[in-house]
Amino acid sequence: MSRAVQSTGAVGLARQIAGAHPGATLPCPVCPAELAAANLDRHLAKVHPAELHASGQGGPLRLRGTDRRIAVVAVVLMVVWAIGLTAAIVVFGPALNQPIPAAIVGGVGVACLGFIMASGLGAFGARLELVGEQLRLRWLFGLGTRAVTLPAKLETGTLLERQTSAMHLQLENSEGKAVPVGTYVRLRGGGGSITIGVRKTAGLGKRWAQGGWAKAKKTRWVDIEVDRAGLVALEYHLAARRQLMPRGG
Repeated sequence: MSRAVQSTGAVGLARQIAGAHPGATLPCPVCPAELAAANLDRHLAKVHPAELHASGQGGPLRLRGTDRRIAVVAVVLMVVWAIGLTAAIVVFGPALNQPIPAAIVGGVGVACLGFIMASGLGAFGARLELVGEQLRLRWLFGLGTRAVTLPAKLETGTLLERQTSAMHLQLENSEGKAVPVGTYVRLRGGGGSITIGVRKTAGLGKRWAQGGWAKAKKTRWVDIEVDRAGLVALEYHLAARRQLMPRGG
């Protein structure tokens, strides 16, 4: 699951945008509430006084979430292990049946399998940072990077997850049924793309006016998964750059 949001500056930006668009409907930058922009300050003061006190005038966007790209690395490792095992059997043959070689081969296989399971369970973290006009994703323990230059093309769609029931397990070659679990936002710009998944929330159209973003196909594959507050924080930073406009404002 996604990790805590850090240093988003979204509250300060939300207050600025609410002041510029008092007739709009805006998402609360802290909780899931959708409210009139004119009521945002009152809502923050009553429900989120600590965040209101520390809001400042924006600040940097730094989010922590679940690394989903690392699953590709996990699968590649398992494939490499399988190929290596096959080659070792061909080259060394019966020698692999000895205790030490067998333990080494088995240990590597268990490690690869454990890595795959851990990545599927969301055990590894990733970071999303907005540095100047560049959104950067750091994944694979910080070794992997992706970047998008703003302004970026925005797309949003339904996030799917493969679920396997007992009935599906009885069917040969069944991978289960892909069911909706949330939404995703994809940013494309400067030759790069970053796809951000969020569970139990709607797409950009729920919170922002049409224009500036496009509807995209459903997908199961995202680069990073954050929580709802993290997505809204990113949206407010994009709105401050006029890539998103408030509904009704």
